[in-house]
Order: sequence, then C-alpha cells, then structure tokens
Amino acid sequence: MSPPSTASWRYELLARYRAEGEAAFEPRSRRPKASPSAIPAATVELIIRLREELSEAGLDARPDTICWHLTQHHDVRLSPATVAWFAKEAGRRGSTGLGQTVHLAANAFFT
Repeated sequence: MSPPSTASWRYELLARYRAEGEAAFEPRSRRPKASPSAIPAATVELIIRLREELSEAGLDARPDTICWHLTQHHDVRLSPATVAWFAKEAGRRGSTGLGQTVHLAANAFFT
C-alpha cells in the first residue's frame, strides 16, 4: 500500500522531517492516545465476578442477565454485547486483568 499523495500529507511529512529528521519516515502507530469511552477495569472485574457467582449458584449467567444485575444492583448500564465481549476476552486470556486467573468453560457464556 503506497502512502497518500495529497498536498496536505506532503506538508505534514515535510514538517515532521524538519522537526525529527529521518525518524519522520518511520511508521507510526494509528492507535488513539486515549479511549474516553473505555469501560473501567473495576466494571470489567464486576462483570467477571457476577458471571462466576451466577454460574456457581447454578443460575443464568448469560450477558442479558449480567446486564440486569449490573443495572439493578450496581447502577451500571452496558449492552449485552459489551458484557459478552468482556466475558469472552476474559475466557480467552484466562485472566481478569488483575492477576487473578479465571477458568471459563467455552460453552458457559450462553447456557
């Protein structure tokens, strides 16, 4: 893939070259510097904890049920898709993010 060839891109590269020299031509990350809408780590931990508690009690631990508990008992509003994504990621990584290992069954997300 070739770089863009618009005039504004050329001026941006020229400004970078003047400021940084040859380093201006190194590839740069396109990742955002901040994610203001990111879910707090404490909420992710809560999702995982609720899922574990509900599963251990033999109750429905699907994303819509976890959303209900989050809304009713913790005043946290998330979509079931968001809850499912974080539960799936925790299972894939095997960790809650704070060093605690979580063993999740692959079919337990929607049982």
